[in-house]
Amino acid sequence: MASIKILQYNMDGMKWGIDYFRNAAKNADVFLLQRVPMEAKKDIESIIGCRLFFLESTPGVGNLCVAMGKNHTNQPFSKMKSITLPSYEKVVEISETSQGCTALRAQFKGANIITFLPCYPQDNNPITINDLDRKSDIEFLLNLYKDRPTIIAGDFHTSPHDKTTEFLLHKYDFKSYLDEYNTYVKPNKSPFNLDKLVSNIDIDISDVIVYDKDIDNSMRGHLAISYSLEYNVEED
Repeated sequence: MASIKILQYNMDGMKWGIDYFRNAAKNADVFLLQRVPMEAKKDIESIIGCRLFFLESTPGVGNLCVAMGKNHTNQPFSKMKSITLPSYEKVVEISETSQGCTALRAQFKGANIITFLPCYPQDNNPITINDLDRKSDIEFLLNLYKDRPTIIAGDFHTSPHDKTTEFLLHKYDFKSYLDEYNTYVKPNKSPFNLDKLVSNIDIDISDVIVYDKDIDNSMRGHLAISYSLEYNVEED
């Protein structure tokens, strides 16, 4: 039985500051992060007590990355792999630092663990990224790992009620687990969910915390969410 305490967080370039991250990270041993600024690597590693693996989310554009790490309790991550998504060429050409077209995978106790940032629709540029591109990124990753025990955490850029995303999860036998937790805030709006945890194996989620304190309510952004996760997969 694998039992881990995960911090999942789209950092939006460290929007809420390092002290916010320090508070959210204090009880976690696995870190699945998106839009992490490269220059914060040493500060983050000093807080979490382990190496953080980085992959540019918009290669060659800006300073933001998908990242993952695990502290030194139990066994370490193994077989790290970078994944390029179908939107890569459009994302690089549009040169928008907040976009995404990559994922980072590790293996742990018989399962693939993935941090993921697909593209999102953007049409204020001669190179248009539409919702079909977002869905293509999602489908590519689900199809790639459909036959292997896999857990994926990331910003899917859509509400839990998006019918096409629901269809894709069902098509590839993945289930979504955090839909009822509101992890995105906007001024003068009720918070809502954008950050997903999906899996094609049975997992148990408990002790969920959304870190909605000590934020600037005049700004929009993602909130960190932590949870305990257990699963049982027979290792090769």
